[in-house]
This record gives sequence, structure tokens and C-alpha cells, in this order.
Amino acid sequence: MKKKPPVAQYVVLGLLFFAACDYQVRATIAAFPGVLDRGVANWPFIPGYSHGEPTAEFVGPAAYSAGVREHDVVTSVNGQPLTGLAVFGEAIAKAKPGDTLEITARTPGSNTERMAKILLTTSPRTINWKVAVVIVLKVVLPALSILLGFWVAFVRPRDVSAWLLIGVLLGLCSFYASGTESWGRWVRDLAELYRTACNGAWPFCMLFFGLYFPQPFPHNRAQVWVRLAKYVIAPVVIVDAVVSIAVRMGEIESYATVSRLAVFWERFGSVPLWFGLIAIGSFFASISFKSSTAVSPDAKRRLRLLFVGTTVSLTPALILIVIAQIKSGELEQVFPKWLVLVSLALLLLFPITLAHVIVVQRALDMRVVIRQGLQYALASGGIRVLQVALTAGVLFGAINLAISHGSRAQKISMIALGVFLVFMLRRAADRLRKWIDHRFFRDAYDAEQILEALGDEVRTIVEKRPLLERVATSIAESLHIPRVAVLLEDGGFYRPAFALGFAAALDVALPDSGATVGLLKQGAGPERVYFDDERRHLKFDGIVSAQDAPGGGATAPALRIDGAGQLNDRSANFTLNGDPLATVTRGQPYHFQFTETSGGTRLTARGSLPQPFDFHFQETPFDSAGDDMNDLYFLTGVNLPETGGYHLAGKFRRQDHHFDFTDLEAFDHGQMQYFLMFGRKPGKHLSHLLAR
Repeated sequence: MKKKPPVAQYVVLGLLFFAACDYQVRATIAAFPGVLDRGVANWPFIPGYSHGEPTAEFVGPAAYSAGVREHDVVTSVNGQPLTGLAVFGEAIAKAKPGDTLEITARTPGSNTERMAKILLTTSPRTINWKVAVVIVLKVVLPALSILLGFWVAFVRPRDVSAWLLIGVLLGLCSFYASGTESWGRWVRDLAELYRTACNGAWPFCMLFFGLYFPQPFPHNRAQVWVRLAKYVIAPVVIVDAVVSIAVRMGEIESYATVSRLAVFWERFGSVPLWFGLIAIGSFFASISFKSSTAVSPDAKRRLRLLFVGTTVSLTPALILIVIAQIKSGELEQVFPKWLVLVSLALLLLFPITLAHVIVVQRALDMRVVIRQGLQYALASGGIRVLQVALTAGVLFGAINLAISHGSRAQKISMIALGVFLVFMLRRAADRLRKWIDHRFFRDAYDAEQILEALGDEVRTIVEKRPLLERVATSIAESLHIPRVAVLLEDGGFYRPAFALGFAAALDVALPDSGATVGLLKQGAGPERVYFDDERRHLKFDGIVSAQDAPGGGATAPALRIDGAGQLNDRSANFTLNGDPLATVTRGQPYHFQFTETSGGTRLTARGSLPQPFDFHFQETPFDSAGDDMNDLYFLTGVNLPETGGYHLAGKFRRQDHHFDFTDLEAFDHGQMQYFLMFGRKPGKHLSHLLAR
């Protein structure tokens, strides 16, 4: 049965994408009030709550000069009682640089209040390395995270890993408050709900992203840890997130409505935070465990890369957070500002590592065309962004130097030098773009990706000439080769069966016994194959070879494919014999025989495909025997009941997405006896019909 389009998932993704973009644009404007909105006053301090009282945190020079000190309790703003942070937010939103903000404050533990009149200023418009780090944290990091997370989810809307990835990346860029108190009623509530929800869900998403990415934990591995994560750590993290959202919304509008809940939750101290840190740390433990137990070298490589990149990215910030928590202070109050900024700047490596693992290393198995297109866009677009940034920097520096230094002639020289450097940057960027295009995307090729895309295209092509034409064209386009010829065996010689780019017909014949053909045959040996289909519970890692079957005849040798390796983590061997490829014709059935063994379990099938190589329609009698029917999981990926020794025969029929097992018959085998007719009663599953 054909799956319905994921309309609901796309609607949710669209709404979430709109919310993320809207919040991020507002947060960016609020983060740089003196640059993006020059009419907005700089915040003299950051309001917060501590032990049930509104306090002043990160007190700036203007507030300090007016007598406000760190952790002072703020009781009113412009004569209005500070019942919620929105009171301060509305006052600062209406104020302009040069206005006076009047607050009433007192020292913690004291009942003596004092009035402070703060002269509001605007943020300085200077650019230094600290401002550059803030731009990375509040502009570049969120933009990259949103683009990567939602791109993956829109491509794979039914994949739980894609949704967890969105949660991980949105949580990563919502650590800090964005001044939502001043955004106006309803907008501030929705914005703070979004930010607090992303922040609270981040440990949960990290926990389960480690469990499910790129594939879920095997059902027989680390189950104690999986159950502990799901039934102990995750519930605590969820409860903490819900309480945090409720308390934060109350702090914005009216703290009195949530004061009891806040006081009650504070009794647990730092326990919820430590559970959150354990959930975050479990991500690294899960990825490390999967890396050590992965069968495929490719899987090991991408998991190791993911582990190293994310560890370098998050570990410094997590260490600082743990130490600050032990000392009961904020990061900036415990550590030097430069150390905090450097550790936070490393967070940018997290989405970059994920982008590389997903896009380049194929961790989520994106389709080749999409993956290659994004790779090229990232490369060429990245160069263009770098070119624009350097150009702006050169012009900015040249104009500043021209304004502040030297005579008129020197100023003109500075501007001319800047224009010249911009021109040279453009030429250098064009050369770099061409080099990357030449080195990584046009003349260089990845045989695996080309064959994967080509396999999707030629799957149903059975006529010889269209098949050869498509293969030759693909090779020519991928390698930029103007002339390609395909030679096939014909009467002891290899002759051109299809040629592309030649002015005249080729008259070439390579003898089968010649040195050229012999050398090519020597290079065609068994190939290592790794296949992992999570949906069908099939994973294979082994050696596969294809050759002419012995005794198939000189004119049309039959096809034989042999394989040996680990199938679902157990040793297995299979052999497939099919009709000669040279005789394949559209509309004529393609016959095959298949034998597969693993341990004491054997599965054989003999059938045909009505249309060659179209596996959506087939009818195949099969026979299977072994020590236990449950062992068929290691051959088919299908979970069946434990039965003891068995011998079962029947017929498998597929009609597109509909599967039938009919005429099932079980033979005497020890104490077991079956006689089954399966498929004639709808709604019955095989395991329900099997009985001793």
C-alpha cells in the first residue's frame, strides 16, 4: 500500500521554521541595538530572578555609576512595581538613548531602598574580536543550525533522527536570553515560550539523538543503558523542561503566579541540571559506543569524526558550566570574558561537524543528487560569502584610514589601494572557485556516488542499447570524457556495442585471449559491499562477486552472484543464479534461483520477475529449514516466533507494496507438525497462524 504524503509533518515543519526564523531575526536585532536599530537604548543591566526576587545582573557602567550593584534587588521601574520582567522590558522599549530610567533597588538582605537614575546610552559601534565572536554566536551559529536542521527534516520528514536533529540545533542556539521582555505583549510570550522550550528540550534531544543517530542501538546491545536513558533520565529532563517553561513565563508576566512552583523546584537544587548534563554527556557515550561496535569501516569513520568534532565543540563550554555551577555563579562572573567567548565560539564546530557527516559522509543516506548539489552550494557559496566579507573588510579599513590619517593625497591613495585590493580579491575568488570546481566536483569523481545514482536510473532498463547509452553518457558527463566506447564479447572478440563522441563507426576487435582483455579481467575481482537498510532490518558487510555461471553455454553464459559475510551480525552465504544477461528482453520473464544459509538455517527460492529487474512484481516459491524459525531473522530481517526445528515451504507474491505468503506448508520435523494455508484470511499474521 502506497504511503500517504507526510502533509502533517510538513505543516509542522513549516510552522516551526517560521517561528525559528522570526525569533532569530528579532534576537539578532536585539543583540546589536546600536548597529541594526540605532534608536534603541542599551540595556543598563539584565533583569533576572534569584531566590524569588527580581535582581540586576551584569550591571553595566551607566547603571553602576548611578549606584546599582551586581545582584541588587530591583523593586520598581519608573515608579511601577516590578511584578514581572515585562515591566522593565516595556520601560526600556519606550526609552531612547539620552533618556533617564528610574529604578528603586536595595541590597540583598537589606530593607533599605534607594533610588537610582540611570542615563541610558547607545551601544558603541566598534568592531573587535569580542564583537566578532558575538556575531558568530548570535548570527552565524543560529543561521547555520536552522538551515541544516530544517533541510534534513524536509528531506526526511518521517525520520525521527531528523526531528531530533532540529531539536539539538535549535537548542544549541538558544542558550542565552534575547531581551524578549521588550518585544511587546504576546510577541514576548510566544518568543520566550519558543526559546525556553528549545533550551529545555536540548538535553532530551541530545540524549535520544545519540541513541538513534545515524541508526538506533541494535536490539541486543546496551539495553540496560537504553532503558535507563528512556525511563529514568528522560522523564526527569522532561519534567525539568516543563517546569522551566512555566516558571519562565511567570517571571515575564507575573512572578506571583508561579512563585510557589519556583520555590518548590528550587528545593531540588542542582539535581535537574546534573540530569541534564548526564543526558548531554550520554550523546558522546552513545556515539563512542557505536563507533567501537560498528562493522563497516565507513560507519566507523563517520562516527569517529562525529565524536571528535562534537567533543571539541562542546567539551570546553560544558566544563566551564560545571565549574560555574559548583561555584554558584554565571560563566562571565566566574571566568575571564575571553575564556568564555573562546569556549562558546567553538560551538560553531558542532553544526559544521554534523553538516560534514550528513552531507559528505552520508550518515543519513541522503540521495546523491541532493547531497552533491548541497556540497557544491556549500563550497561555491562559502567562497562567495568569504569574498563579500573580505571585500567589506578591505573597504571598511581603507575608508577608516582615509578619514583619520594623512593629507588629501594620502587619503586618495588609501581609497585607491582599497579598490585595487577589492579587484584582486575578486580575481583570487574566481580562481579559487574554479580550482574547487575542477578539483572536487567536475574532473574528480566518486565511483560510489556515480554508481548509486546510475543504479537508480537504469534499474528498469532491459534493452541493451538504451542501457549502454545511459551508462556511457553518465561516465562521459562525470569524467568529462568526450569519447566513450563500450565493448562487449562477441565470438571470442570484444567489439564496440555502443560509442559516443566518435565521428565514424569504430572498427575495433580485442581478442579475448589478448593482453589488454586479460589485464582488465584480472582487475575485476570480488568487491566488498556494505549494506544497511534500517527499515527492513537488513545489514550486510561482506564480499560479493559476479561471474558467468559454469556450463551456461559459450554464446550466452548464465549469471552467477556469490556473497559471503556478516548478515545481521551473523555469518551468512548466498548464491544467485539467473538467466543470461545477453538474452534479457522487456516483456519476457527473468528466471532466477536463490540459496541463502546462515548457521543451521537455509532459505531457497526459485522464481521469476514478470519484468526483468523490476522487483515490485514477483511470484516465488520458497523452501526453508533450520533449528528454529526465529533464526530466519538473520536471513530476512523478519522477526518470527521460536519454534524449535522446522521445515517450511510456500509461495511469496509481491504486487507493488502488497505482500502475500500463500500455500504455506510445514513438514514433520521432530515433535513439530504444521499444515498451514496462509494468505486466504485477511488480517492474519504468520506468527498468529503458527501453532504446535
